[in-house]
Amino acid sequence: MERVENAELVTDEKGKGMFLDYLPAIVALLMTVITTVLYFTVMPARYFSTTIGLPVIAVIPFGVVFVNRWLKLQLPRLLIILMCAHAVMTFDLGSTLGFYGRFPWWDTAFHAFFGTLAGATLYYLYIRIKHEKPGLIDCIVMVMLVLSFAALWEVYEFGASYVFDSDMQDVRRLIYEKQNPLTDTMVDMCVATAGALFFFVLYAVKKFLIDRRKKMKRQ
Repeated sequence: MERVENAELVTDEKGKGMFLDYLPAIVALLMTVITTVLYFTVMPARYFSTTIGLPVIAVIPFGVVFVNRWLKLQLPRLLIILMCAHAVMTFDLGSTLGFYGRFPWWDTAFHAFFGTLAGATLYYLYIRIKHEKPGLIDCIVMVMLVLSFAALWEVYEFGASYVFDSDMQDVRRLIYEKQNPLTDTMVDMCVATAGALFFFVLYAVKKFLIDRRKKMKRQ
């Protein structure tokens, strides 16, 4: 009888844990559904790239949670929540509902947010794989990886703009305002890298304070 109760308790705990793991993805899906309704009823213009992107962005958060559970990466739940929030803020609000155009700072802010998230994700993946904290060289390599991710995203934006005849890199507006068309691309890459640097500076400061506290206790 006791074994049955323990088995039921374990099953309940697993079910609760699975629900909590997938909850951010479920909330992100609901936000995408709301965004889709608004997009097809309120927005004055519709683009093919956005239309096909809506179902994709709805699936991505579930994919992130599934991979995290399947590979047992044990990424912090807060990090998963922030990933889902980033997807909603950038695609649902930014691209689909036009927040990039309404708020000039939106694009820059969330590229920096991406850099911080990417840096944190690489940091936790490093710990899970190496079973140790990263050193200085490791952190520099991870910052360079974030820069590479940002560059790949800009390549995607360039390619998507060419294929779908859109202007994801804001080139037309910049030319109209007599600004350098490379500004948007370079700013996005720079702030993403700055976001990663911000995370690893915080990590270095925390590590320094912890090591100092340990040293003081030994004395």
